Amino acid sequence: MEAVAIGSLNGRPIAVTGGSDRYVRWWDLADGQPAGAPLGRETDWVWDTAVGELAGQTIAAAVGDGTGRVWNLSQGGGQPLTLEGAVDSVWGLALTRLNDHTVMITGCLDGRVRLWDLGVT
Repeated sequence: MEAVAIGSLNGRPIAVTGGSDRYVRWWDLADGQPAGAPLGRETDWVWDTAVGELAGQTIAAAVGDGTGRVWNLSQGGGQPLTLEGAVDSVWGLALTRLNDHTVMITGCLDGRVRLWDLGVT
């Protein structure tokens, strides 16, 4: 396990994990059980995860293939929003609000930092 983040969904504490098995999973911390099916299996290691508010609970996972993915947990995960265009492996990320927009900031192995506008105000 290389990545873990905590947050809440409908008032319940959750954790989102990822790692070398390439799966992104979410857990109900109240009972220690999976909160749902794995959100996806990536093409490379999942290096980092984040949990944040984005018009309902969301998570984001940075993966080693140069992409970032965002799932809406209030809708059970579903199809992720895939953010492409990083030059190298994405090793870190964070979610925040900037100028009334939700953004994801990623850090890549090549030293570049990228700001992604997730399009939610």
